[in-house]
Amino acid sequence: MTRARDPLVPLVALAGFLAACHGGSGSGSRYEPVCVPPDPAGTCTPPGSPTLVAGGTAGPSSPPASCVLLPAATSCGLPDGGVLHLGTRAVGETVTFEVAAGTGSVSIVSQGTNAAMPRTVNYLGSAIDNSVVPLTVTAGGQKIYDDNVLPPADPAADGGTDVYYAGASPWVGTMTIPNTSRMLDGGVPAGSWSAVVSDFAYECSGTPGCAVGDGGVFPASTYDVTVVTKSGPVPSTGTIDVAFYLVTSLPITSATAVTNANLGRVVSTLATLFANAGLCLGRVTFYDVPAWAKQRYATGVNADTADACGTLSQMLTLAMPANAVNFFLVDDIQSANTTGGTVVGVDGTIPGPASFGGTIASGAAVSAAYLGQVRALGACSGGINLNCGNDVIALIAAHEAGHFLGLYHTTEAPGAYFDPVADTPTCPCTLCKPASSTATCQTAFGPPVSNPYFVDGQDCSASTTCAGADNLMFWLLSGASQGLVSPEQGAIVRANPLVR
Repeated sequence: MTRARDPLVPLVALAGFLAACHGGSGSGSRYEPVCVPPDPAGTCTPPGSPTLVAGGTAGPSSPPASCVLLPAATSCGLPDGGVLHLGTRAVGETVTFEVAAGTGSVSIVSQGTNAAMPRTVNYLGSAIDNSVVPLTVTAGGQKIYDDNVLPPADPAADGGTDVYYAGASPWVGTMTIPNTSRMLDGGVPAGSWSAVVSDFAYECSGTPGCAVGDGGVFPASTYDVTVVTKSGPVPSTGTIDVAFYLVTSLPITSATAVTNANLGRVVSTLATLFANAGLCLGRVTFYDVPAWAKQRYATGVNADTADACGTLSQMLTLAMPANAVNFFLVDDIQSANTTGGTVVGVDGTIPGPASFGGTIASGAAVSAAYLGQVRALGACSGGINLNCGNDVIALIAAHEAGHFLGLYHTTEAPGAYFDPVADTPTCPCTLCKPASSTATCQTAFGPPVSNPYFVDGQDCSASTTCAGADNLMFWLLSGASQGLVSPEQGAIVRANPLVR
């Protein structure tokens, strides 16, 4: 989720394939779609020539009887990689696997398998989603990740961090490597790998001031673990498919979407933005959703919770199994946190479970409120223009796609935390806050301040020291936004399994 200053409105927050891969039965009713096969791979010249397709209706005809959690979804597989299913493992258990020489990326995908396991932990009086994250990851005899070690505020500084993992990932979590400058430089290690299955509830045990759930007795968490690998090296260009789920109440169907002029502009602008990362936009599929899903989610998605049974998470389970980034177009995204404005985009988690459909993290919600809005004559012709609502939607979608593919905010709102990429500019509050402001800079890992200053587009386009507002992954969409992507950001994106 990102925050943005949008000229259309006041402050706005953005916040070889398998023949079949099925949903299956579990907690709540499920339907069983098969994987959507990718278009043939091949070289491309960004932005490519997108193919628009009407995909019909996605989702069961009637609403599930209860929260949809089980069972684990299955990967659709990759044309140039591999899928190793390691089965159901308990927290604390070590899983091992081999990574071949020349591998370009490794993703460890963990999905909850026990509906009774805790969904929150309480630490020092605050409820926290029970995120799944490997406790440690070792590659070729070297520890490359340790969740017990607090990452630096700038994970790209001082030689950099091997692997970066942050944010809420309850029930479904994905760690995709490489996602830092240091790992890009050194390459993915070949040989024997191991990872300790874990979540916050497991780490909470024995930690002073930490309690699991509401303090009751819960079974130990178990997760279905899959390792997805992609052949290397990271390509200089690649192709990616996307899907739009029409949850919005706007009078658009999957059949009419392929010829809708406003959506056509969204697609063309999205292709231009993807080209900044060396990506061609391939197939764009539009899906209808059942009437019950529109009624439940069009204006009812809540961005304030990552709970597995929350509206955002449950809406994302409608995603079809495919090697694509999924965008759910909704009329409105709810948030009680008004700091920074209205939320218009939010991901299930960072990164997303690439090639897995139907999970609680299989995509992102994007507001369709700006579709067709035009603030200035001619704004929706020519290049990207924030006076064109269709371009705003494309920028939001591209930003959320960046998160799904493994990118974090270059600079977070307080100007105290930065991404693990060395060639993205930063905007530290202590250097970039206007002298006229009476607000206080939040320090990294320091106590919360009562009136924190949030760096904005003007602050972060003032100099080479205070920069980054023009980057696609800056926390705020503003008049300075250009959707730029650095070379290393582009390499991280192209290493993702969804890119062919």
